[in-house]
Order: sequence, then C-alpha cells, then structure tokens
Amino acid sequence: MRNALTRTAIGLAAAAALAGGAAMPAAAAPADPETGLSFYVYKEWKFVANFPQPDTGCHLFPKGADLLVGWSGLENVRAYSTPDCTGQYSSLGTLRSVVPSYVSFSTE
Repeated sequence: MRNALTRTAIGLAAAAALAGGAAMPAAAAPADPETGLSFYVYKEWKFVANFPQPDTGCHLFPKGADLLVGWSGLENVRAYSTPDCTGQYSSLGTLRSVVPSYVSFSTE
C-alpha cells in the first residue's frame, strides 16, 4: 500500500510541475525521429532509434529495426554483416527495409 501511495504522490507531483510550466531537462527530451537517420519496425511503424546527425562512423543496427529512413541530407546508408563495418557492404540508399543479416552501418 505504501508503494502505491508513493507512486501516486510522485505522479501527482510530476503532473503539478508540468502543469505549472516547469521545463523538462534537455537530456530527457526525445529525439525528433524526422531528422537525420531513423529506424522503425515496419509493420507497426514503431519508432526504434534516431541518429539526429549521423556521421561516417560505424554504428550497430538498432535491435528490432527493419526499416530505415534518411530524413535530411543523407545520400546513402551502407550496411555490413560485421559489427565493425568491415568487408563487403550493401548500399541501402535512404529509404529501405533492412534484412536481419545486417549488423552495422555507416553513412555517406
């Protein structure tokens, strides 16, 4: 019972702070999924991850993602079957479904 009351009190305090115009910290604000490079679960159009300013470095594919969308200024996404972006790659463009065999990616 005490835990339920504590959760209720915390929830009410958070709601009161938001209603009073308290700002959320910048770190807590979610990324805008319509900038940079975003990953989704295609059939559900569920947002998975966003890279707001993708660089040419090597990144792991977000788990569960099977669709990528390059929203701003990207020319191509390279997909690799290795975790360190080595070996043969496939050019995916900027709007593409992703096969599970891809492990990492880089952008151009």
